[in-house]
Amino acid sequence: MKYDIKLIGLDLDGTVFNEKKQISDRTINAISKAIEKGVTVIPATGRPYGGLPNEFTSIPGVRYALTANGSSIIDLMEKKVIYSNLIDVKAALDIIDELLTFDAIIDIFIDGTGYSPKSSISCVRDYMHTEEMADYFIKTRLFYDNDAKTFIRDMDQPIEKIQLLFKDISKKEKASEILKAHSDFAFTSALTNNIEINSVTANKGDGLLGLGTHLGIKREQIMACGDSYNDYEMIKSAGLGIAMGNATKDIKEIADFITLTNEEDGVAYAIEKYILSI
Repeated sequence: MKYDIKLIGLDLDGTVFNEKKQISDRTINAISKAIEKGVTVIPATGRPYGGLPNEFTSIPGVRYALTANGSSIIDLMEKKVIYSNLIDVKAALDIIDELLTFDAIIDIFIDGTGYSPKSSISCVRDYMHTEEMADYFIKTRLFYDNDAKTFIRDMDQPIEKIQLLFKDISKKEKASEILKAHSDFAFTSALTNNIEINSVTANKGDGLLGLGTHLGIKREQIMACGDSYNDYEMIKSAGLGIAMGNATKDIKEIADFITLTNEEDGVAYAIEKYILSI
């Protein structure tokens, strides 16, 4: 089947990035050549705006970014949000008491910035799989002094995403079961030890299709590439859904194509195959 791809959404962690949180020259080159052919290429990530990697956003022609699992779409050139789907303050306060009972770091995304408790600075390496992820976390977060409920009340701004980071996987699994009762939120994860909480209608798929509509691009002209549960809707709804070779089983089952792993330049391979015809 021949695809006429005009928009590509690329997950970052586990997809564009290798395990050292680096973007290979081959991947940067493939993205650049796709853009030269008139394709819009965007990072589609669970990260906040403040966590976007310069290695990606500085590629000439990268204009848009989908952040916080589709809660915000940003025009990087105009430096403005063109779409948002947020958790209102009341809804966040309604669930936060329950979240505070979990043995987890509560990470809160507001207006493109991630905020975490100051107490997490000394222990975050116990919660992260790699030194690179721990360094990224400390570098990109601002830290609040009070508990999460007080912080949300004091900020009094809609929330893009709430992330829970667990040290004990069994406690994450128990929390996931408890949170199923909250049907007014969307729950997903990008890591084996996290839970990501968004507005019930916010996801990468909705955001990517929304950007497509904004740009006059049809669903069948959209390609998405990812590896984790928070990529599910994006890969399922895109005209061409690509799973990484290192993707979870559920992601591979819904994909149109399984590329190489993130350690093997799987993103570059997929772009070369479907866009550049190499």
